[in-house]
Amino acid sequence: MTRKHRLGVTAIVALGGASCCALVLAACSLPTTTSARPPAPVHAAAAPADQRIAQLEFGRSARFALCVEPTCPAVTRKTLAVAAIPAAQPMATEQLAAPTVEPTPVAKREPSIAADQTTPPHKLVLHFATDSAALTATHKSLLRTAISELRKTDRIVIVGRTDNLGSEARNQSLAFARAIAIRDHLLDLAPDLPARIVIDAKGLCCYAAPNETADGRSQNRRVELVFTLPAEAKS
Repeated sequence: MTRKHRLGVTAIVALGGASCCALVLAACSLPTTTSARPPAPVHAAAAPADQRIAQLEFGRSARFALCVEPTCPAVTRKTLAVAAIPAAQPMATEQLAAPTVEPTPVAKREPSIAADQTTPPHKLVLHFATDSAALTATHKSLLRTAISELRKTDRIVIVGRTDNLGSEARNQSLAFARAIAIRDHLLDLAPDLPARIVIDAKGLCCYAAPNETADGRSQNRRVELVFTLPAEAKS
């Protein structure tokens, strides 16, 4: 390459470099312009906090979907129909009055029938001589008079007693002999006597009077016939 050619190439390179520098300087001197970007689309993940899933429709058409408050369906409060309570009627004055309590009549107690079936016990007393169980005419007469009453009773108790003279054994035997003598004579007078006869014989016992006097001892030497008549047999 000739010198002339080398000079031409150098000039071209120098001219190109100067042009590039001029362009760079021009670019730096221009104001910076920011291009506007379109807004990013809103996705479901960035949904506001006032969204919720609610039931739409009811019955067989019911479905669930995402809704935004306050457009979500509201829950309707259920109420029961209450029948009107009629006003209380004022009570009649006579209903408030305290009931009159009538006294309960006390039934008069009737006398017991069982108590009237019998009369107080009857007693026939026969006295004996000292140390004797023999019956006298007086004894037999008294028994004959009493036999009609004795037929009406169902139980006769013959009580034999003594005074205080003699031993205990003698008086016990004497009390028993006197009671047996009366029993035998009763059966002689009325063999069919229906009454049950009970013997109660005790010597030196159950005095009717003090034994200090003869009259007292006479009252103690005795036989008692004790019997009870039914109420209907009283005469």
